[in-house]
Amino acid sequence: MPPGQPSDRASRGQRVQLRSLEKIATQLRSTLHLNGVDPEARPHLEQALAHVREATTAVGKIDRARTVTELIKDLEVGKNLTQRIDQFCEDQKRGSGINP
Repeated sequence: MPPGQPSDRASRGQRVQLRSLEKIATQLRSTLHLNGVDPEARPHLEQALAHVREATTAVGKIDRARTVTELIKDLEVGKNLTQRIDQFCEDQKRGSGINP
């Protein structure tokens, strides 16, 4: 069963919630793909999408959903890792004489 898809055992209420969450996720993804999204708004939209995905997991009982605290911690770890990789790449470009 694909993530976010209601199982045959899901209650009517769960199916309604899952459809609503999928619509919200679709709208957030569409907004994130627009040109000119405010740089201050983008991280909020990305985090909102992560929360919606986690809510989909929780409502659909697809897997054990993380708590909000766990999700925020995981998002911060990912953000820090991305920043370290970006810094490493910049350092490599400077050291190798490659112009960005």
